[in-house]
Amino acid sequence: MNIAIILAGGYGSRFLNESNKFPKQFYEFCRKEVIAYSLDTFNKHPQIDKIVVVSNFEYIKKTEEIIKKYNFDKVIGVVSGGVTRQASVYSAIEFLSQDVSLGNPNVLIHDAARLLVSKQVITNNIKALEESKAVTTILPCTDSMIMSNDGQTISESLDRSKIYVVQTPQSFKLDLLRSAHKFAQTLNIFDSTDDASLMKLLNEEVKLVPGNKANMKLTTEEDLIFIKAIFENLQNKEEE
Repeated sequence: MNIAIILAGGYGSRFLNESNKFPKQFYEFCRKEVIAYSLDTFNKHPQIDKIVVVSNFEYIKKTEEIIKKYNFDKVIGVVSGGVTRQASVYSAIEFLSQDVSLGNPNVLIHDAARLLVSKQVITNNIKALEESKAVTTILPCTDSMIMSNDGQTISESLDRSKIYVVQTPQSFKLDLLRSAHKFAQTLNIFDSTDDASLMKLLNEEVKLVPGNKANMKLTTEEDLIFIKAIFENLQNKEEE
């Protein structure tokens, strides 16, 4: 069984301004809410069985209205998120763990702000879980990379052939993911921004699967320019 966890619990403070009153997941992009794009892709994917959405408590009703509006029938629950991304993921884990009938499913964790995730990227994650217990989506780094200790001067040049950009989904066996979160809590780690990094605490190997540049994250209003261009290009290809 494959279950998607869609994270839509943040406020998106870097996106909010006088014209954007709601968190970015509710911004209307090309006549559809941002959160609806990734939900639609996961809901239509033939290998995704169920979906859990994590929302900020204040926007649970609004999230449920969007789910009903587009008839996302694979959604089995909308749960309240936490103060951090890690806490939000854990809320979804605990929600799923209460249903023993689910067994130990694959869970694919995805940021709602990555609205143009493709069917192929989801398929890549599911396929990789046939041989691994933990998977993360990545892109190779194409730019030169440096590290600066003071933000003013170069401290070290990094080998870009060994550097990758992390995307979502990140996918795991539910029991392993729950164990990693529980262990992190015992170490007073509560603000991890990446679930795959928690696997290092258990010395668990994480398999890398290819993502794509279209799967970029909406963080600032400026990102909309690039995302719209990608979206229109994808639409044109579908029409050809």
